[in-house]
Amino acid sequence: TGMNATCRTLSVVHGGEAVGTIELFRRGSADAFHQHGILRVDLRPDCETEPFLTELLALIHQHAYDLFDCGILATKATPAAAVRRRALAQSGYLLSENRLAGNDGTLYGDYWVRPVSR
Repeated sequence: TGMNATCRTLSVVHGGEAVGTIELFRRGSADAFHQHGILRVDLRPDCETEPFLTELLALIHQHAYDLFDCGILATKATPAAAVRRRALAQSGYLLSENRLAGNDGTLYGDYWVRPVSR
């Protein structure tokens, strides 16, 4: 098993400058996303391209499952984020039918999931 990290926030650096952040944590909950690694990616608009995203996701996949001791990563991508959705699909993510329950009970959709491929 991995280090079972709680939460990590990382800077995304490209061409010597910060172009975004990545946040990863393992979620404890009573919903379908229990023990999933939750991935949040925030990038500058000019870096929100399929090639950049697929390369970034490949780097994340190398360590995230072990670091967070999880078998599935989940990330949100709304229909308006068409480029991100295509990059997620190319990287092995599938749109989940499940909704993530917020702390206040609000249900959130548009989550994409990717099981570990070992």
